[in-house]
Amino acid sequence: MRHGGKVTLALGLFCLSAHAADGDIDRQTRACVVNAGSTAAVVRCEQQAQAAWRARIEEHRQALLERLQGPERNHFLAAQAAWEDYRVREFRFIDDSFAQRTDGLSPPLAAGAKTELLRQRAERLAVYLSNPPPAMGK
Repeated sequence: MRHGGKVTLALGLFCLSAHAADGDIDRQTRACVVNAGSTAAVVRCEQQAQAAWRARIEEHRQALLERLQGPERNHFLAAQAAWEDYRVREFRFIDDSFAQRTDGLSPPLAAGAKTELLRQRAERLAVYLSNPPPAMGK
């Protein structure tokens, strides 16, 4: 592509526009995308962000499991398992729906959508940690 750099940068910035939080992961992803020289590099940036958000989800999950007891713990475990099932199905849907596109933008857009889903879950778990129900605050 003659204007590949401009398209890559615009695509990368589009992928990042969905990232409302401006935490470390988002800053690192933004820097990675800005320096990406190809759409494949943008996808790699998003995959790195996905790995970081997955790690954050796991950190929050472990912290919540240490705090929760009884029915709350059981409900959280059930909710997290249901979310994981949803994530798998949503990722399949993302892959299938973006596979229909023929403009070459599908891989980075699909990767960005997956990153956003993981970011949202990590942020939701962080809210649970920062605003614990009364039983967790004991």
